[in-house]
Amino acid sequence: MGEHRIVYPGVAGSNPVAIAITSMVVSGKQAFDMKPLPTPPNWMHPLPSDPPDLDTAFQACVAVYSGHDVPTLLCRQCLSEDMEARVIASARIAQSGVTPPPEDFGQIYFEHPDCVGGEDTIKLFLPHGIKTMLAGCPPPGFGKFSYPEVLETMLRAGFWYWHPDVQAPVRALAARLFWDWFRDGVYDWPKIDPRPDDLLGSGDDILSLCLACLIDPADLIRVLMDLGTAQSDDALSIAGSFTPQTPFYVSFETGSDTPVYKPACDLITASLEAREAQAALQYVTRDWLQTAFWRHDGVHPDLAAYLSKYENYYDIETVDTRKHAAQDILTDWPKLPLI
Repeated sequence: MGEHRIVYPGVAGSNPVAIAITSMVVSGKQAFDMKPLPTPPNWMHPLPSDPPDLDTAFQACVAVYSGHDVPTLLCRQCLSEDMEARVIASARIAQSGVTPPPEDFGQIYFEHPDCVGGEDTIKLFLPHGIKTMLAGCPPPGFGKFSYPEVLETMLRAGFWYWHPDVQAPVRALAARLFWDWFRDGVYDWPKIDPRPDDLLGSGDDILSLCLACLIDPADLIRVLMDLGTAQSDDALSIAGSFTPQTPFYVSFETGSDTPVYKPACDLITASLEAREAQAALQYVTRDWLQTAFWRHDGVHPDLAAYLSKYENYYDIETVDTRKHAAQDILTDWPKLPLI
């Protein structure tokens, strides 16, 4: 894949990237002078500030993805004859622009893409998989602990090397989900019923989708800081943990003796992880944790207790974050043919 230039070294030791954040009292609240991190590489996108409404964003995705082929033959070692028929019938429904029942196509998120018709099948179902299963809600009949790997399957099918015009509507959809949840507290799609103390809810899946769509992690964290909602502060309390795992494989090169997409995805994942960790270290400081604690004390006691623990044991709580922040960030996108 050749050499890649590095945009800036990771945070380590004296932490040169995490510039000191000064605080001041404004109208009885502690405000923060957040100096931005270095400019991100040009393959990271800013968070869209005014994406289309949810239905419009979803329909834009459907319009782009519904043109992909319906599979005609699925792996009979992996899928029963009945499930094969249900997936194929669901694909025809998806091709018409309608969301099929998730129990009829959810099996594709537990299999290798090649076993369910290839990358075209994953693309065809993607908007509908996000709508019905992004937040980890198991399809009916799949068992309580069956987590549908929608995001993971998307990356294994080579999402980062799909055409940019195919990625863009998913990014807009991710941004709309971000604003609806973290600003407005609205998520109308299927989700697992949260625990009473779970303020983050579907937010972790939304943030991972945003990062998979190559939205700048520092931009996401900065906006969460500005919002100051219960769900945004809960997310910030574990900032540095939302970058999706690098895909185990990229299906396009299955069986290849010299994979190139998988190593490229590893570098991209490490860069996202480093950028997120650096932003977390710079913005989620002891001062911010203390202020957030007072914002939630008496209203959200579990969150307040965790924020207090985070502040008191900051150096311990940030051990892994500092390790991730020390990774290098690619300036140059690893150029490979589109999938």
